[in-house]
Amino acid sequence: MSFSMVVAVLTLFGADGPVMSNADYLNALNAYRAVARGEISVNQLTPQQRADILEIDRRLREGELPRGTPQERCIDEQVRQHRGDPSQLDWEVIDLACSQR
Repeated sequence: MSFSMVVAVLTLFGADGPVMSNADYLNALNAYRAVARGEISVNQLTPQQRADILEIDRRLREGELPRGTPQERCIDEQVRQHRGDPSQLDWEVIDLACSQR
């Protein structure tokens, strides 16, 4: 793992939070978004996956995680504005609004 990747992971999770590999972080973030979109149920996740997405949710709400692309930042902001639970119609609007970024 390159030094810059290690720094990125430590920046994402800080010294006091859980340290995840980059792959684990991306998997947890994808699971978080899939649950938020209603594509999968929390019951389908392993206990570790649930713990990981809860940690990501907490850190997103506290503004601790940097966002990736402008489109990802837009989606994250829109989901936060819907208190983490956008409806199917909200997802259509979010997709339209953020696809132009």
